[in-house]
Amino acid sequence: MNDLRLPLLGAGAWAGALAGPVVVAGGRSGVVLLVLLAAVFGIGGGWAVRKRRPTALALALMVAGTAVVAGLHAARVSDNPVARRFR
Repeated sequence: MNDLRLPLLGAGAWAGALAGPVVVAGGRSGVVLLVLLAAVFGIGGGWAVRKRRPTALALALMVAGTAVVAGLHAARVSDNPVARRFR
């Protein structure tokens, strides 16, 4: 059987990093990405909970951590003098 822990964590990191800034900006695309993120987490998390509980915890932390960091970065970059000048 293949070990899917690292690809699962990588997908969670990408999903969280893509969803964070979009959710901060709002709109329909933020909702779509949240649904996609929930699907990735649901499918991968379901597999991980059945097989390994620490992997499910790591997946949740990876998604949440990258979403928070990416969202904070997007908020910080969008609220600076250079960004205001080019709006």
